[in-house]
Amino acid sequence: MQIFRTCRMALMILISFSLALAGCGGGGGGSTPAPATYSITGTVTGPYVEGVTITRTGGATAVTDASGAYSFTGLPAGSYTLTPSLPGYTYSPASPAVVITNANGTQNFTAASAIESYSIKGTVSYTGAKTAGRVSLTVVPASCGGTGPCVAVAGTNIASPSPGTYTVRGLPPGSYIVRARMDYLGTYAANATSPYGFSSTVIVAAADVTTGADVTLADVALGGKATPANLKVTPANGSALIEWDPVENANGVERVTAYKIYWGTDVDATTGTPIVVGARADAHYFQSGLPDPGTLYYKIASCVSDLLCTSGGGTKSVAVGPVTIGATTGANTVSGTVTFPGTATGPLMVVVYDEITGEVRFTRIASPVSPQFYSVAGVPSGSYGVFVLLDMDNDGIGSHFGDLVYEPHSPFTVSADTEQNFTLSSASATARAGTSHNSDGLNDNYGLQLEASGGTKHIVRVALVSGLNVVVPVDIAKQDGEFNYFVDLSTTRPTAGDAYVFKVTFSDGTTETLTGSVSVVLDAFATSLGVTTNGAGGSSVTVPLFTWAAPASPPAFYTYSMYVEGPVFWILDNTLPSTQLSTLFNSDGNATNPSLTSGTYNWYVRVEDADQNSATIQATPYIVP
Repeated sequence: MQIFRTCRMALMILISFSLALAGCGGGGGGSTPAPATYSITGTVTGPYVEGVTITRTGGATAVTDASGAYSFTGLPAGSYTLTPSLPGYTYSPASPAVVITNANGTQNFTAASAIESYSIKGTVSYTGAKTAGRVSLTVVPASCGGTGPCVAVAGTNIASPSPGTYTVRGLPPGSYIVRARMDYLGTYAANATSPYGFSSTVIVAAADVTTGADVTLADVALGGKATPANLKVTPANGSALIEWDPVENANGVERVTAYKIYWGTDVDATTGTPIVVGARADAHYFQSGLPDPGTLYYKIASCVSDLLCTSGGGTKSVAVGPVTIGATTGANTVSGTVTFPGTATGPLMVVVYDEITGEVRFTRIASPVSPQFYSVAGVPSGSYGVFVLLDMDNDGIGSHFGDLVYEPHSPFTVSADTEQNFTLSSASATARAGTSHNSDGLNDNYGLQLEASGGTKHIVRVALVSGLNVVVPVDIAKQDGEFNYFVDLSTTRPTAGDAYVFKVTFSDGTTETLTGSVSVVLDAFATSLGVTTNGAGGSSVTVPLFTWAAPASPPAFYTYSMYVEGPVFWILDNTLPSTQLSTLFNSDGNATNPSLTSGTYNWYVRVEDADQNSATIQATPYIVP
């Protein structure tokens, strides 16, 4: 037994020794070492380098960072084909093979815009006494000159000039002028009292322009004070919505610095403490804390250069009133819930308005909690839009930084009590890629309307950085308070799902990448277009009744617009409801002449869906003898 135990112990020692040798790689029975792996790295250079997808053999992908760098790791030796892609760009080399043997691989790429475009670079300087603010720059055709109204080709925004350097990308060959305006008011909007300047003519040929585009800003001569027109006051529960037309110059630029609202129980509107509202507050103010019920009168004046209107303002308007404060009553109530994220730090206002008749009704909820029920009574029958404001800073003005705002494009019909529910978003900004489809019955033309809109943050700069059939990158100018960019695609039809990527910069210095995608291309044209001149509906030869029928296959929701061009122009772009199939010429009073004069007129009817995609049909020309 002792011998057996001794032999068994010797055997166990031998086995343990053999296993130890195997674990150390000794002996002939050891495991095979793991194969070596390698990496492929590289950099994309060119006009835009972030977000480029690099696809390698086998389908794996890597995406470049803000500096254009990418990498693949853990690769065995072999040959790999790499293909970079980002809509709107070409790359050199296009699809190279990278061979890895016993070292890491490197492959760099150079990007180029698929559509020819160039940039303008220059400086902006200012030596005046006004407080320096951000500078908005727009590039316009040289034919527009330095001051005339014109649609900008591109633009950008820079910090206060000291001096400041700017670059505007995405310009096709041509002759341009660069205009610049300094935002000393801090409103992020154009104002005719702001320092202004423009460059000499800049010619873009076949290369980027780096000289000759400098701009010197100068203080401007201030215009006289003017009385704002169309003061309107809409009462609600313990509150009032005060609206007016902003005072603008001939180019549509606001030319005063503030407005002073007078109110009171007397017809001269003097018993209340005046309210001062800065320029570009969208010409409205929600007043609260009013006696309910109560009777009030209102007047308004404007100020130039005096930001606080301490000097008393200009000439007051005629009084509006008596305005009876209190919740509206009557037939047709619009009610529902408003859902919003987080905790409200200010009141909630729900405004329903008819763009055609001007009817406005609203309610104010002082301490809303999501989901918040609301009710607006006394709404006349008609087609209504809605404006929902969660006034987080409680300043009585919508669309200010941090406020939550909802204003859908789609109006709704009120003919009885109506339920409408709304959801407010806390998104910093949003992007949209709308489509247009135009036809004369024989030929079709397509376009893209690309937009970036601020949400809880304020956008100061937008660049379109990728997308099919468009110039990229292009710096988008801010026009009429919006960052929008129209692309004429001619006969190229967009495809649902086409994505357009924007890089936006906010007033707080942060950036965000947004994507707007094509949802649909409308083929839903109005049908049976005709003209009635025999007196029906008040028509005549020079004031005709334009008629049409619904599209054969309409979208779920849509509206109509009307356009007339010739010796007299008329644009009825206030979204007629889908139930309205005719309109009398100049029904809104905005035509360039109240009746048509002798000549040939092209006219069009546009169908627009809830996402602002449109289909416009041209009718047979109408001839006035």
